[in-house]
Amino acid sequence: MKTATMTDQSASAAAPPARFVKTSFANNEKGVLASLAEFALPPAAPRHEVLAFTSDAATTSQIADVNDDLKRELAFYNQALATVVQARKVILSAGIPFSRPEDYFAEMVKSDAHMAKIRSKLIEDQAKMKKSEEAKRQRDMKKYGKQVQAEVLKERKQKEKALSEKVNEVKKKRKLEQLKDGAGDGGEFEDDLDVAIMSSDDERPSKKRAKKGGEKKPLPNKKRQVKNQKYGFGGKKKGSKKNTAESSADFMGLGRKSKSPAGKKAPAKRPGKSARMASKGRK
Repeated sequence: MKTATMTDQSASAAAPPARFVKTSFANNEKGVLASLAEFALPPAAPRHEVLAFTSDAATTSQIADVNDDLKRELAFYNQALATVVQARKVILSAGIPFSRPEDYFAEMVKSDAHMAKIRSKLIEDQAKMKKSEEAKRQRDMKKYGKQVQAEVLKERKQKEKALSEKVNEVKKKRKLEQLKDGAGDGGEFEDDLDVAIMSSDDERPSKKRAKKGGEKKPLPNKKRQVKNQKYGFGGKKKGSKKNTAESSADFMGLGRKSKSPAGKKAPAKRPGKSARMASKGRK
């Protein structure tokens, strides 16, 4: 037993590891051909069943430099295109439909629910874009409105300035004419000034000229007169607290300390708390 064990150990030590075993390959041409014959189509099979074509043009004549990627890929493309043309001729001669019919509808890759979701997303994006454009348009209109308002204010100020300059010019002119003539009073000067200003602007008579000329205010219509007679028209508002000759000559109430009306005594002051308590004790 001991001798056999030693022999087994020496044999295992002499054997090389499995990873260092050299594998030999043989070109078994007969076996490969036999395997091909098992599944290969018969030579008499129609060509459109095989669809194996070989290009007649060699790529070596088209590629001058094999390291030129562009020319090399172009040669492969031309070679594949030539074989496709040959295969198409063979298929059409066999009467097999090659192109897709015009009324052919393939099944959609995406579901209808997914396409509806995409459509709603597109509509939402379109609405957002439209809203953004509308907001931009409103901002532009606001800016334009501000510009127009500024132009109107500027034009109004220019008109006011021109009117003020015209008034000053007319005043100076009239004053110089009065000084030269040495006659006339202030009233005539004001009348002439109003006439000059109104004649230059429009032909409407001024309020001051109407008052001084004695023009009467037109009466209201009959309906308004009846209502004024029945209900009144509120009385005079302007100058209601202005002194008149009668109010200036009336000295009643002057020098009195009490604010109570004449002939009435002022109310007695309320006694203090101690006086009130003493009066309650006496009762």
